[in-house]
Amino acid sequence: MLILKENGKIRLISKSKLIEITKRFDTPFFLIDSSVLEKKITEFKCLFSRSKFNYKLYYSVKTNYTPFILKFLNKMNVGLEVISGFEVDILDELGLLSPEVIINGPSKSYKELKKIIQAGATIQLDSLEELKCINEIADNLKKKVRVGLRVQPLNSNWKRFGISSDEIKKFLNEIQKYKDHITLVGMHCHIGTQILDPSLYKETAKQLENIVIDSEIYKTIKYLNLGGGLPSYMAPLTHHKNEPKPYSEYLKAIEEGLKTLHSLRSDIEILLEPGRAIVDESTDLVASVMSNENEKVVLDTGKNHIPSMNIRHHPVFFEKDSGPKVQEKGLFGCLCMRTDSFPTNIKFPDLKRNDRILIGCVGAYGQSQSMTFIKYKPPTYVFSSSDEKLIFNIISKRQTIKDILSTYII
Repeated sequence: MLILKENGKIRLISKSKLIEITKRFDTPFFLIDSSVLEKKITEFKCLFSRSKFNYKLYYSVKTNYTPFILKFLNKMNVGLEVISGFEVDILDELGLLSPEVIINGPSKSYKELKKIIQAGATIQLDSLEELKCINEIADNLKKKVRVGLRVQPLNSNWKRFGISSDEIKKFLNEIQKYKDHITLVGMHCHIGTQILDPSLYKETAKQLENIVIDSEIYKTIKYLNLGGGLPSYMAPLTHHKNEPKPYSEYLKAIEEGLKTLHSLRSDIEILLEPGRAIVDESTDLVASVMSNENEKVVLDTGKNHIPSMNIRHHPVFFEKDSGPKVQEKGLFGCLCMRTDSFPTNIKFPDLKRNDRILIGCVGAYGQSQSMTFIKYKPPTYVFSSSDEKLIFNIISKRQTIKDILSTYII
């Protein structure tokens, strides 16, 4: 529900009304509510301010790299975390590549590492080969590089990346060999996505605490990074049976896992890198009904624009939301694929061709994974409220055939 001030009075605008207001835009299109973004960041910062721990919020750029979002978050003093040279190039082009950036990821090329080292950003180490490569580049550039060490979690299946517990001591000794060019400033661990059990963060925090205390590097490091994984509240995965806990419960769990470290060094930064938790609820996709027959509703969009449509329970709103839901039907996309459908049937009002539907919570991996498959990529609009009206601005254009063919040699 949107809030709009009109002649000094508060007016509530439903999602159905928002669909009506945006009828002038051709579907499908993404729609970002900037007030939701601001609210999410404010929520995290309020939680941090009430804690005795020294938290810092980062955003996982891969989740949604729409330039408007990146600039908006940067203005709100949210750090940026990337995992590839592609994302580094985006930040560089937008003027956002700075020493505050953190780069993760197991596959960083020589060229990518050189660019991030020149920018002075922090690199999370994933392997000995990477450590040696960073030292070589730093030596050639006469640079000092800040690095963190990515650790494999003990309580998660996400053990494909990072250094195993058995290798930590060896790795720390290797870093010491390159101390002329490399400084270890932190430890990092990531346990997964849409984590519903806060106790997993407690266990991971305790794992990192044990490592830094046993090795005594707690005396010199600057941060512990607990990665991402905080859930979105509004669109759960289909296999999840429980509701997400409040974010305060996750912070409480982290702090319980770091009690001893906090008593030794209360100034160490605790970094969190959520993506979905920040942007998911800020963005909707508006689509049109192409047909409503034989117990199925077909749209002019699909899994090509909402990759998670068959594995998450996205909320759905209708242009004709005031009438009764007359029939339960399947909701299908425009692709010739078995997975191009919502996971469960939905009760629909009496919809006709070209009636509109709004699909909520597509801010996470909607735009960033949207692909040119059968349809063009949709445009994106952002809206904000002034004192008496909603203001819409287009921030990405609808893809055209010239955009696509320009990458080919014809």
